[in-house]
Amino acid sequence: EFANADSWTKVLGFLGKHLKHRSS
Repeated sequence: EFANADSWTKVLGFLGKHLKHRSS
């Protein structure tokens, strides 16, 4: 159980940007 959902939102956003950049 992850109580710090805000941190996960930031992490997922960062990973999403990183993967999108590499995929481009």
